[in-house]
Amino acid sequence: MNLNVLCNSDEQLYAALSNEQVDEIIVEADSTDRAAARLCHEQGKRAGIALPYIFRDVTYVSVDGFDEVYVRSLDELAYYRGRCLVSDYGLYSMNQAAADWLRDNGITRVTAPVELNEHELRELNLRDKELIVYGHIPMMVSAQCIHKNTAGCDKRPGFTAITDRTGKTLMAENKCAYCCNLIYNANPLSLAGVWNKVQKLNPASVRVNLTIEGEEEAADIIKIFAGALAGRSVDDPPTDYTRGHFTRGVE
Repeated sequence: MNLNVLCNSDEQLYAALSNEQVDEIIVEADSTDRAAARLCHEQGKRAGIALPYIFRDVTYVSVDGFDEVYVRSLDELAYYRGRCLVSDYGLYSMNQAAADWLRDNGITRVTAPVELNEHELRELNLRDKELIVYGHIPMMVSAQCIHKNTAGCDKRPGFTAITDRTGKTLMAENKCAYCCNLIYNANPLSLAGVWNKVQKLNPASVRVNLTIEGEEEAADIIKIFAGALAGRSVDDPPTDYTRGHFTRGVE
């Protein structure tokens, strides 16, 4: 079982590079050092690049030098066909027929949907798939920029804190390179505390999605899951977290 880490900043990239047990580092195309592929290869790690959630003519991304390309839409699947493609969780693969269709159309590895529970993931069979085990999952992708509407457009990527009706603080990231917002779940998904169940699913790889974490916190989170893969007893990160749909599924 491989450990892959998705990074959203240079600080997270450096934290992932410093952990020997990380097999592959995936960088968000707009948010990290363009020398990331070289840095990964120098540390003996595979390098991946994650494409935008919304693909437009103006969001073309060069993927030269990267070992794998994570695609998030059918447009990207068609455009980057011929590369070593991995489908992210948002590309429909809720059943084996859908996963097989993706493979028949150029996907080399499927990321399991975050909407499936443990039983449904077992039926999907993860032996050749990737499972997200940590991360603030985006709740919404929006062309309405919260930063622009509140502070004005300054074309500077960053995060804006918003409060939902329950009083929880959500982070909205303005992706200026693509002129869209990602609004993240207030609590990160964590499956560290149910690692025995993850092991029974036996995915080909597990993935830590880093979004708003600083370098030190990112390093601590990676260490938790690296420890789990090494057979050590681990706990969830010391923050509020959610199991997502893993223990309940979609109602």
